[in-house]
Amino acid sequence: MIGDIKRADISGPNGIPDSVINDQYDRKIIGTPEPKWEGGMTNRFSYKGWDLTVTAFARWGQMIRSTLQGGGFANTFQGTYNNIKTRFWTPTNGENDFPKPNANRTNTPNNSLLGFFDGSFVKIRVISLGYTLPEKLTRRLGTRSVKFYVTAEDPFILFSSFVNKHGGLDPETAGTLNVDTPPTKSFLFGVTIQL
Repeated sequence: MIGDIKRADISGPNGIPDSVINDQYDRKIIGTPEPKWEGGMTNRFSYKGWDLTVTAFARWGQMIRSTLQGGGFANTFQGTYNNIKTRFWTPTNGENDFPKPNANRTNTPNNSLLGFFDGSFVKIRVISLGYTLPEKLTRRLGTRSVKFYVTAEDPFILFSSFVNKHGGLDPETAGTLNVDTPPTKSFLFGVTIQL
């Protein structure tokens, strides 16, 4: 029907599309959860009493599955209760990204097909900024050193089409998004004193 999710007729018994959708001829490998490459880098900078550490991590070339975007009860396209904000197909809005809502169905047929995304990303794992008091001042305080610092863990995700284009969560999980808990951001303020 118009506005429903359609599966592609890729091939048939003779290698030619035959208008029949089946598992034997119409399967297509669209990706793998294993990245093509991954790596990290740590940079440290210091100037007088200041020091800055930035750690980055990248994972590139893998496919992720998100039941939040398609295939789970968080977004059924049922049309009878709140789902994730989407631009549904309507007769006046002919976009093909999302199907029409339907109050008569619990789940739109084939909605799991909407849950596959490029999982590539670059993440800033840690940013830490510290300031060590001058030695003259620490001697007056009766200590060897005093350092104030602030640390942010997982503050930024860069170059992720899943996050930036599709409004997804953190693409780094142990498996399926909306099933496994994504990493959380944290901020830490502290002081280190050596007596």
